[in-house]
Amino acid sequence: MSFDVYVIHTIITSIIFTLAYFYIGCYKHKRATIIMLLFVVFDMLTFFVEEPIVTKIAIVIRAIIFGLLCSLVIKKITIKTKNYAMILIFSIIALLNVYLIYLLVSSVDVSRFGLVDRVFFMFPSIVMIIMCVCSANYNFNRFHLRSTLFLFATFCFAFGDIAMFCGYFLEVKSLYYLERFFSISAFLTWVNYVMLEIKKREQNSVSKTVYYY
Repeated sequence: MSFDVYVIHTIITSIIFTLAYFYIGCYKHKRATIIMLLFVVFDMLTFFVEEPIVTKIAIVIRAIIFGLLCSLVIKKITIKTKNYAMILIFSIIALLNVYLIYLLVSSVDVSRFGLVDRVFFMFPSIVMIIMCVCSANYNFNRFHLRSTLFLFATFCFAFGDIAMFCGYFLEVKSLYYLERFFSISAFLTWVNYVMLEIKKREQNSVSKTVYYY
């Protein structure tokens, strides 16, 4: 798959899922709606990825998306100080991912990707790792359908982001297909997560109203 075809495919995919997102009423979740719209903006900016300033704007938007995803479950995270094994596992996962991102960034040609750019690209990657750690913690502690869908969505977004990075900067075009698989899977699980989250909020709202009367 060429990069031009890949870009068109990403935009069509994000627009289709966004239209479906609004059609089924997921817009009721305001923060999730902002995230969905930012995905469309990010995909639109990939048209101008050769422009350095546009690339940096896209990187910032990507970091904001990961940060907002993390904020959805930040209050649901439980850190059990006595569970040292779980803390160790999360720490190892985080460190391994940081090292993986460092290796990927370091392997890119310096003529195309200078030191400042490398540091700039590390920021959303670190936010992405924090997002994955938060979603994993959320799922392991709650372990219901919503938490599992959120876990799959965030990890698919993360793996898709890494595949896109490698496909473009390392010029491995076959990885664009892998990115498409992860992104479509992420959107499917993400929309279903938002639907269930809205239903849960509505149920809680009804319960509080009945209790009040």
